[in-house]
Amino acid sequence: MKKAIYFTTALPDKAREYLLNQGIAPNNPSNQNYHSRLIHTLETFLEVSPICFSPYKAELPDTFCENILKNSTLWDHLISPKKAKRIGLSKEADFIFFDALNLSCFQSALLLKRKSNAKCVAVLTDDPNFISSVNPLYFSRFQSFMKKLKDTNPLAITLNDSLADKMGFSSHFSLPFLFEEKKEKKISLPYPYLFYSGTLLPRFNFPLFLEAFEEWKKEEGGNSPLHLVYAGHHGTMMSNNKDVIYIGECTEEENISLMKGAALVLNPRKEDPELDALSIPSKVFEYLLYANRIASSPHPFLNSYLKGNAYLFSSSTKEEFLSFLKQYMRDKESFEKLPINHAQEEIRQTYAKEKVASSLQKYLKIDSLLS
Repeated sequence: MKKAIYFTTALPDKAREYLLNQGIAPNNPSNQNYHSRLIHTLETFLEVSPICFSPYKAELPDTFCENILKNSTLWDHLISPKKAKRIGLSKEADFIFFDALNLSCFQSALLLKRKSNAKCVAVLTDDPNFISSVNPLYFSRFQSFMKKLKDTNPLAITLNDSLADKMGFSSHFSLPFLFEEKKEKKISLPYPYLFYSGTLLPRFNFPLFLEAFEEWKKEEGGNSPLHLVYAGHHGTMMSNNKDVIYIGECTEEENISLMKGAALVLNPRKEDPELDALSIPSKVFEYLLYANRIASSPHPFLNSYLKGNAYLFSSSTKEEFLSFLKQYMRDKESFEKLPINHAQEEIRQTYAKEKVASSLQKYLKIDSLLS
C-alpha cells in the first residue's frame, strides 16, 4: 500500500470532543470535518500518517498527542529519525497532502518535499481572501508558498473548478462535500425550534435573521412556543429574548441530532456572486442529509439539490426573513405548506466515502504507481 503524510489542523475526533467538553472551541468545524473525512477516505487505499498542528496541544492529555505538534517543532522531527518515526513522518512517502489554507501545514509540506520524491497534494477548502481574522502578512506568505508549490507540479483537491482555476492549479479534483456515516448523540429540546448551525460572523447573515425573529416575536409571535436555536463558532449570546438559545459549538453527533429534531433549519447567507462562485456552505449539505424542512438562500451550486426540497428566500434581507416568518410560522397549517426535504438519499449516494475513494484513486493514479 502506498504511503501518505497529511499535514492538517484537524484534530482526532476524540481530541476535539475532549476540548469541547472542556469549554474550548478548537477551530472551524467545517474545516475540521472536511479534512477528517478526507483522511478517513484516503485511508481506504493509502497508508496515511496525519500530522496535526494545534495550539491546544498543552490542553490535551498525552494519550491524544502522539501526532499533534506545535507549529515550531516540525524541523526537529525532520532531522531526528527517532522523532520522525514516532509520529509517522516518513521521507519515503508517496504523497504529501496538506491543508493549503494553513501556513504551518503549507510550509511543512514544502519542507518535506525538498527532502523526498513525494507528490504534493494541496487541499483547498476556501479562497484565502475569505478567511477572517488573519495576520496581514498571511496573504503575501500564501502567495510565496503557492509560487514554490507550483514548481513541484502539484495535484490539488478543491471545493470546485472555479476555486482551482483562480488558484492556478493545472490539475485538480473537485470535492465539495464528503458523506461519512455518523451516529447521532441524542439531544431533545422541550419546544419546537428553528435551527442554525455555522459561523456567526455578520457577513454570513444569521444576526440579521435573528433580528427578524425578535421582531416577529414582538409583533405577532409572542404566544408561539417556537424558539430559535443556534450553534457555531465566532459567536456569543446575541439576544436577551427567552426564546433565543445559543448552545455554543457542538460535536458532529450532537449537530445531527439538533438538525433532525428541528422544525426547520436555516441558511440565511447573503447572496454574493464572488463568494458563491468560490465557496460552498457545507452546512447546507448537512441540512440536506438530516433535516426535515429547510429555508435557505439560493446558491448556484446547491440550487439543483435545494429546489423542491427547501424554501428559497427571494432575498437575504431582514424584510424577506420577517415576511417568511409571518407567512409560514403563524400556525401549523401554514407551516405545513413548506416543502419537505427528500434529498437525503441523493446526497448520500453522490458523496459516499466509497464512491469518492474510487474517484480519488483514479485521480491520484494509484494503479499506475503500483505497476
